[in-house]
Amino acid sequence: MTVSEILEKIKPFEAEYACVTGGEPLSQRGTLELLKALIKSEYTVSLETNGSFSIKDVPQEVIKVIDIKCPESGESERMAWENFDLVQKHDQFKFVVASRADFDWAQDICQKHNLNDRCTILYSPAFGLVKPAELAGWILSSKAPVTMQTQQHKEIWGTDERGV
Repeated sequence: MTVSEILEKIKPFEAEYACVTGGEPLSQRGTLELLKALIKSEYTVSLETNGSFSIKDVPQEVIKVIDIKCPESGESERMAWENFDLVQKHDQFKFVVASRADFDWAQDICQKHNLNDRCTILYSPAFGLVKPAELAGWILSSKAPVTMQTQQHKEIWGTDERGV
């Protein structure tokens, strides 16, 4: 779809908020154009990215939700670490925690880059690997200034359902 087709398609919903997500939006041609058009159309806009691409060209008005791949994901070496220097107060870093070692690593990254004072930090339990109550306990016992979230789509529809 073209950007103008997307804007026409979403207009009837009368939404004020648009979230660009799915796959990796920053790897898709036209994403930056779409983000700019959504802002121009007066939407509040967020972008969910896997963190492997720099956010340097993303318009500042966009709320960026950036995954930080913990070591157990096997993808932590693919991160665009420059994103730590580009973050704004309205942005968010999300850590999907698969073990206590991942939790401790995330805590170290947050401290090393002073992230808790610079933006919102989200911790999410890796579905099927860490129970939400377990992660909540680690957060509480460490007094981590983070927001916990779960992958609700997996809780509701299961791990095999696509497009939800």
